[in-house]
Amino acid sequence: MIQLLIYLLVTIVVRTNGHHGLDYVAPAPQALVWQEPLTITRGGTYRGNYRSLDSNVPAVRIRTTQPVTLDGANVYGAGDLIDAKFKNNHLTIVNTHLWAGPQTLNNKRRGKTLDANGTRYLKFEHNYIEHTSGIYLADMQVDDPSIAKHLSIRYNICRNIDGRYRNGGRETAQFVQLNSCGDLKQSEIAWNMAVNEPFVCDTEDFINIFQSWGASMSDALLIHDNFCLGTYPNPPLDPVHSGGGIMLGDGGKGPNSNHNIKCYNNHLLETSQYGIALVRGYNIWWYDNRIVATALTPDGQRVPGFNVGMYCYNDNRSLNGNTYFYNIRVFRNGVCYNTYKYNHQLQSNLFDFSSYVKSQIYFPETGPDANYRLYPGLATAATIAAEKEVWRQKVLASPYTLGPLNE
Repeated sequence: MIQLLIYLLVTIVVRTNGHHGLDYVAPAPQALVWQEPLTITRGGTYRGNYRSLDSNVPAVRIRTTQPVTLDGANVYGAGDLIDAKFKNNHLTIVNTHLWAGPQTLNNKRRGKTLDANGTRYLKFEHNYIEHTSGIYLADMQVDDPSIAKHLSIRYNICRNIDGRYRNGGRETAQFVQLNSCGDLKQSEIAWNMAVNEPFVCDTEDFINIFQSWGASMSDALLIHDNFCLGTYPNPPLDPVHSGGGIMLGDGGKGPNSNHNIKCYNNHLLETSQYGIALVRGYNIWWYDNRIVATALTPDGQRVPGFNVGMYCYNDNRSLNGNTYFYNIRVFRNGVCYNTYKYNHQLQSNLFDFSSYVKSQIYFPETGPDANYRLYPGLATAATIAAEKEVWRQKVLASPYTLGPLNE
């Protein structure tokens, strides 16, 4: 009995340290015995090791509307890892390792973790992702009343989201992008951890919500308790970069602008261009987030693309005035964000909200709901280290394990 208790204690410590640490890297896939690419034409649970060495061939293809589960699988590809463009597919992907390898063709980005179109249900939890170009979900608009919960992306570990071509150039790449996903019920992106290193990847946004929305404000799309360290262009010293942390309102016009979204308790470090932003939308709240950036690489080089901690525009104003720009609430966010954009001098740039925007939204500057400077002065390497520790302690105190449960 004593030996069993010691074994369990050691196992818990190893699992906690392995899955919660920011430096966690899954064992390299080379030692696995690989199978050929898999095309799934019937529902069921799949647990193999699937690999494609051709950028034009996904490692796993979903070609059925029956519920499919990948549980404890390993997937490696020179192209997309999981292709789910079969309309009305129903996916559960859990406890799975997903690696994108070097491309075999020019002008091809690294493979998508998941490239899905018309999905009616997705559960993507407790996975490990490395060097992919992210999760892409398009046209997820579910009218099946038997499905109460549409989308769950939780408890994943991700390293180095990468949109580079092998011959130079790049495509935009995000940990998660939703495109034209509407009326999502009981849906959330939560408790994910992404670490993107400068010089080895090219990341646009951590999370990008494009022309997508939750079912209602009482059943909003929830984006919460995520951690992201780094969204760098490659090279990081490139002054032009469109990406950042969490883009809550991107794309869509009028009623199809993003809406019914709540974003809270996220930790965004060194996310270039911005921490959290909105360019159009309505019924969107973001609050209690922590945003910190030094505008430097870890070895001290300036990153000129860093701009501002948070911003909000209304790009629909010329078309619709304020008809589809309302119930925007931005409060209790803590920001300490550096930029070199002005006269190439290091300075703070916390918020970019015009007087017009402030007059149309809830953006308190005093009182208990005020947005605030998270640390005095400029952000430094010590500030970043302190924020990493905040996240580490938060995860250790939570009931959740990040990454695969089967290690």
